[in-house]
Amino acid sequence: MFKNSSLNYLNCRKIQVVNHFYNRDLPLGYYYYHALESTDKVFDEIINMKKRKWYFNSNILSDFAMKKFGIIPIFIPFEQLRDVKDLMHDLLHQNKVVFLWVRSSEVLHNTTLDPESIHSIMVTDFLDQEEMYKIQDIPFYSDIIYDFKDLERMCNDIPNHVSKNLVYYDFLEDNLNVESLKSKQIAYIKYYEDKLEFYDYLSSLFSPSGTVSDELFKESSWIDDALSIIAGSRYLFSNGLLKLDWNKLYYDLFMLISKDVEKLKIMMSISLVRKRYNCKEILNLIDKIKKMEREAVLLLQNNLDNNTEKLSEMVSSIRVECPGRPELIKANNTNMKIKWNDSVDNIWVTSYGIFKDGELVGESNQLQFNIKDILPDTSYAISVRARDAFGNSSEMSVINHIKIDTSIQNKDIALFKPVVTSSDEISFRGGDNVVDGRRHTRWGSSHSEDISWVYIDLGNEVEFSTIMISWEEAYAIKYKIQCSNNANDWNDIYVNHDGHGGVEKITDLNGRGRYIKILCEEKATIYGYSIWNISVFE
Repeated sequence: MFKNSSLNYLNCRKIQVVNHFYNRDLPLGYYYYHALESTDKVFDEIINMKKRKWYFNSNILSDFAMKKFGIIPIFIPFEQLRDVKDLMHDLLHQNKVVFLWVRSSEVLHNTTLDPESIHSIMVTDFLDQEEMYKIQDIPFYSDIIYDFKDLERMCNDIPNHVSKNLVYYDFLEDNLNVESLKSKQIAYIKYYEDKLEFYDYLSSLFSPSGTVSDELFKESSWIDDALSIIAGSRYLFSNGLLKLDWNKLYYDLFMLISKDVEKLKIMMSISLVRKRYNCKEILNLIDKIKKMEREAVLLLQNNLDNNTEKLSEMVSSIRVECPGRPELIKANNTNMKIKWNDSVDNIWVTSYGIFKDGELVGESNQLQFNIKDILPDTSYAISVRARDAFGNSSEMSVINHIKIDTSIQNKDIALFKPVVTSSDEISFRGGDNVVDGRRHTRWGSSHSEDISWVYIDLGNEVEFSTIMISWEEAYAIKYKIQCSNNANDWNDIYVNHDGHGGVEKITDLNGRGRYIKILCEEKATIYGYSIWNISVFE
């Protein structure tokens, strides 16, 4: 349902049903007209009532929405699965998909499920001659084969409090009433209330002095679930707004909220694992998200007629504060890396324009940028300007006159060079971090990848003898160093099957090539791979 699986907050049945509808090319965005879940409701059900996210009473796939969409769920009760066996065969022969509740402990293809819970499976096909059935399941299981006895055992043994139903869906053509859904959405937005106390609760767990409450450890699983629901529901709601023809600006605002909540979720998860907390950064992000939530809803509620001129008038008065003065981080003879402080108290800044001698030379959505085509012993006037989601721009920052001193030569030939990766864990952990010359920025690969890589484009074919890799705790036990002249055909120049992380200095390589790749083949942790810095020396 989501490209980012950590946003999934619906239970297994709802995710399977949505995926089934998606495969039928239904315009699913109409479903999400009321997907915006109040954080008060999330706080009550997840934190106070101690529900897990798959038991959360979400708005998605309500009976009303499905009927308005021309989708009718059909429930066929049974005592034993054999009672509805013939009907199941008939439905499968009609290319209908059948949904069944099963006991998780009997699910053979996924042993990670809670054995005391129930689970949904989707039966997609029947092989007549062998009485075998094809099953699909989340997250990535398809065309699993079970025989009827397996299905019987899985279905007949579910707890008594769970209704035994065979479920399928009838689809009525041309039954979608868009105007009715738009009216319902407007009413939902008009009466939407959220005290946002969940964010106050989160803030109470962190002290500006750097200490954290013991409650953070006790409640971490539920906090993670709550953040998944908030991030996922804002993602779906933004798509619902777009589908029902709201101004795209609203889509952008709720997508920004979703991304920042997901960023907070990842920051807190990593902090818990490492037992190291940047409490100030976390508190600032919590406060920012709370303000974003309040302002985005108010903008919607104050413009329910979706008047473009009125919206423009509302957002034109929003002032973008000036970012901090840019400072030099690192430089060589052709590039300079700069950083700056964020705009003060402006929650919607999405990008920064970087100016060299008054000319725009690039944009960045991070608080740093690599300026290319620098001449040594030349002074440049460097400044930065912020831009927000509404299209407003700040005044130019204070100018810093920066000159590269050629008396200080950096022999790292990888510094500031272009980098390509197999994946990035999140946007601010991209590949450029391994060549930025800083000790506290890093690249992280997607946790779902077993094999990941990062390669550096040195610009032309060079000879090199030494490579230094500074690993984060998520290092590679097995990895290779490869080189290439076309980024397609790679030659192994170093192989390590006993990596221990930390800083590894590999010498006497006799390497030659334009591209240098670190190919990570076995993880040291359950996460992805992560590297602070890669340096290459001739």
